[in-house]
Amino acid sequence: MSLMRYMPFEAGLSGADIDLDARTYLAQQVYVKGVAVTATVTYRLDTDGDLTVTLSPSGSGTPAATEWHVSNPSTGIGSDWDVRATVTSGSLTSGSVAWQQISSNRSWTKSLTSFGGSSSVTLTFEFRENGGPGTVLSTTTGVVLTAQII
Repeated sequence: MSLMRYMPFEAGLSGADIDLDARTYLAQQVYVKGVAVTATVTYRLDTDGDLTVTLSPSGSGTPAATEWHVSNPSTGIGSDWDVRATVTSGSLTSGSVAWQQISSNRSWTKSLTSFGGSSSVTLTFEFRENGGPGTVLSTTTGVVLTAQII
């Protein structure tokens, strides 16, 4: 389920420009007896509006859309936007939870290196105009990254 909030903004950007879905992404790695292995999920917002999800070594959860911005691909569209990821449960392996401009690709990663098990992080993404008054224009809750060793 995707929860998106749309609010008009006088500078011309709109929450309707954002196209993220709440989904679960699962990376699975097969356990090899006596060897610690790694499973990794990387969720990346590209500066041209693309959404890239990498599941290593394999997994499930293909995005419904392959863009976070409706004008994708549009070189440099990310420079107009700031994004903030908030962890609502679990923990990230890497990725910033501060506001950051999407003037370069921004990514969040969940990894698990182990002899077995599963680890998840649930994220909420907020978007606002870069350099604007700080008004959140769009919110997507329930993006789940899970790394699993089976």
